[in-house]
Amino acid sequence: LLMIAPCAVATTLTLQIVQVDKIHSDVTDSSLLIEESIFDYLFSKGYIVTSSPVATDLENSNSSYALAVNDARSSSVDFLIYTKVFFDAENSTDPDGNLLQNIDSVQWQLIRISDNKQIASGKQSPKITNSEDNTAKGISQFGVQIAGSICSSLGRK
Repeated sequence: LLMIAPCAVATTLTLQIVQVDKIHSDVTDSSLLIEESIFDYLFSKGYIVTSSPVATDLENSNSSYALAVNDARSSSVDFLIYTKVFFDAENSTDPDGNLLQNIDSVQWQLIRISDNKQIASGKQSPKITNSEDNTAKGISQFGVQIAGSICSSLGRK
């Protein structure tokens, strides 16, 4: 008796977060919260997800892009999610705090590694409607919104 198990092929993703911040040269907790939220959301949707350590870029130089693509190619993943988190906390009352108001926007690109083609991209700015949004929980919820947009784009690949 020969039994054949069903074979499933999962889409593999790697996530690279780049923190673009003029006042912080070290990775902030806010960037890590965005990374964790995106990672967990995509994993919960059945994707196999890896990530590289969050990178910092004080001047938005794009120097991390080639490195992220090379890492993704060497990891044999299907897609790279290259994500930049832009901070604007220079005038903040708490520039080191986990405040949603310190995040200006998040831009992401979905790159198919097999041909290095961008198949989707997006930009989102956080919206603060009440004081609870301007917390670590609000940052995590913003990350989930971004992940939802990415996931929608993966469905159309």
